[in-house]
Order: sequence, then C-alpha cells, then structure tokens
Amino acid sequence: MHEPRSNEDRADSAMSALEFHDRTVNGRVSREDVPTMTSDLITDLCHLLRSEGTDPRDVISSALMHYDAEVCPDDIEEVYQYKGD
Repeated sequence: MHEPRSNEDRADSAMSALEFHDRTVNGRVSREDVPTMTSDLITDLCHLLRSEGTDPRDVISSALMHYDAEVCPDDIEEVYQYKGD
C-alpha cells in the first residue's frame, strides 16, 4: 500500500500537469499565470468529460468535496455548513 500523499505532493503533481499542458498547447511553460493555466486545463478536461458522456459539473463538485476534505479533514462538516449560509 502506498503512503498517503501530502497536500504539497498533490500541488507538485498538479504543477507538473499544468506545465505539461501549457507546453503541449502553447509550446512553452509560463508559471507567471498559474490561475489562467489552471483554467485552461480544467476547460480542456471538461471537454474530455463531456465527450465521454460525463457531466463535468459532477466531477468538479466531487473534486471540490475531496479538496475540502484534504485541506481541513477535521472541519469538513463545518466547512459545508459555512458554505451553505
């Protein structure tokens, strides 16, 4: 069984994916605008999901739930109560 990954490990993996996508799409890597790079990759992933017959909103909703659990595992119920207000 694998050791659990830290949130820093997860962020490093995400940066590698962003850099690969940016290099593939734009022929370069620009770390200056990580939010735009992220949006571009998420948009392309949404197109992929739709082409596979999956609603991207369902996957994004699930991903955000997992993110919240990883960021604040002890406060997950409190996070969802706060977001509902």
